[in-house]
Amino acid sequence: MSSFEKRYLNPDRGFTHVVEVRGDHRTIYVSGQIGWVPGAEEPAIGLPEQADQAFANLARHLSDAGASADDVIKLTVYVKDLDPTKIRAIAGAQKKELPTSKLPAATWVGVTSLVHPDLLVEVEAIATVASDA
Repeated sequence: MSSFEKRYLNPDRGFTHVVEVRGDHRTIYVSGQIGWVPGAEEPAIGLPEQADQAFANLARHLSDAGASADDVIKLTVYVKDLDPTKIRAIAGAQKKELPTSKLPAATWVGVTSLVHPDLLVEVEAIATVASDA
C-alpha cells in the first residue's frame, strides 16, 4: 500500500498557490499565476508585462516548494481573447522562465475573462521532483 502526504503552501484568498503531494516523488500543483506584482493594487499594464510577471510569480512559487522551472511537466495558459499576436508575447515571457530544452506538456486556452477585469493572462503548472529534493 502506498502512502503520501499533502502540503499546502501560500494559502491566500480562498485558494492555495501550491499543493505538494509527497510519496516516492513529490508532485507540486501551482494555481494560476497572474500578472500581479505581490502587494500591488492593480495588475501590470499590458500583456507582455502581465505575462512576464505571471511567469516570474510561477518561478517564485515553484522555488517556495523546492522545485524549479526544469521540474514543470504540465503548463496551462489561459489568455483573454486569444490571438496569434498574444501567443508570441506570452511565449517570449515563457522562454525567460522555462528552459527550452525541457518544455512541459502544455495547453493554451482562450477565455472571455479572468478573475479581475484587467487581467489578460494566467498560468498554472504541475511539477515533479524526487522525494529527497
